[in-house]
Amino acid sequence: PTGTTQFDVSLSLNDDGDCISGQFEYATDLFDASTIARWGQHLLHLLDALLDDATQPLASLPLLDDAQRQQLLETFNPAGAALDESPSRFPHVVFEAQASLTPDAVALVCAGETLSYAELNAQANRVAHGLIALGVQPDDTVGLCARRSPHMLIGLLGILKAGAAYVPLDPQYPAQRLAHMLADSKPRALVHQPGLDELPVPQGLATLELGSAPLAQAPTHNPQVKGLGFSHLAYVIYTSGSTGLPKGVMVEHRGLRNLLDWYLEDLAFHAGDAVLLASSYNFDLTQKNILAPLMVGATLHLAAEPFNPGAIVA
Repeated sequence: PTGTTQFDVSLSLNDDGDCISGQFEYATDLFDASTIARWGQHLLHLLDALLDDATQPLASLPLLDDAQRQQLLETFNPAGAALDESPSRFPHVVFEAQASLTPDAVALVCAGETLSYAELNAQANRVAHGLIALGVQPDDTVGLCARRSPHMLIGLLGILKAGAAYVPLDPQYPAQRLAHMLADSKPRALVHQPGLDELPVPQGLATLELGSAPLAQAPTHNPQVKGLGFSHLAYVIYTSGSTGLPKGVMVEHRGLRNLLDWYLEDLAFHAGDAVLLASSYNFDLTQKNILAPLMVGATLHLAAEPFNPGAIVA
């Protein structure tokens, strides 16, 4: 250090005729000497690359040498073990196993209503069998329009059990947005809660009303879907549409299970834990919050709509 620097960090270059010399000036309370030296090496590496080929695009110029690149990509980010894609690891299959293990445990609490694991599994199975009867297959999309409620969870699990991918449709969205999402995702069927008469359902689209009398007659045993793999879609989530029309993002079972593996390990859910769900299932990261607790025997508490934080504290 030679005194007080005018800027946090600056680089001065001087053309001496035969060479260009330079020096860094930096605030020592913000930067270590080793950091500045490393930046200097990055700059020299970039300049060497420029001399090798002055016509190459700027975006292709390297800052790191081979050793630094290997350290960043491999040493700091070691490859994890390959994802276990056993059929028993589909989230809905893990839930079925949990329902068999702890059938009487409370799976869901919402506005004073409770459902045991056995009850939730049976109701979701009715939805699944109803969809299978409509011809739903893996990689088909099925719209799901329900508020944060037991209906939402029953429908979501039922669609997964049928081997299809659910498309969350918030009934509070504007009709124009819902119409676009339905037209864009081209669902094979629509599962919805009662009382959604104003939902813009495309003509000819098959529908299942959650809690309806016909659905109550459907079988309650776990369905068997042949050919379902981890490369098939689990759900399609739509962006906010802030830069134009909402865009559907297709998420495979592989990606969902990989996220759930991390989430279950990081938060270490256990049977008997109580987990609050206050976010909308139209938000991508909510999917793990819904499924992870039900894979280990925890109890999922659905916050009432509209969400009141004070009620949770109380």
